[in-house]
Amino acid sequence: LGTLDIAGAHAHKPSGIALAPSSDDPSHHMSLYIVDRGLDNDPYPTENDGKIYEFQLNGWLLA
Repeated sequence: LGTLDIAGAHAHKPSGIALAPSSDDPSHHMSLYIVDRGLDNDPYPTENDGKIYEFQLNGWLLA
């Protein structure tokens, strides 16, 4: 069991998480992807500020 500090991403409203192959070395590394919704688009219908952050795991989570 472990934890990963995502504070460095400065996500406004983190809302999703996925474990998938790394974007720069998919055959050898896995990454954790976190979705940030940003501003709610109900009061801001033209807002499109969502982001995806990638955290390399370096094997500690998969052991």
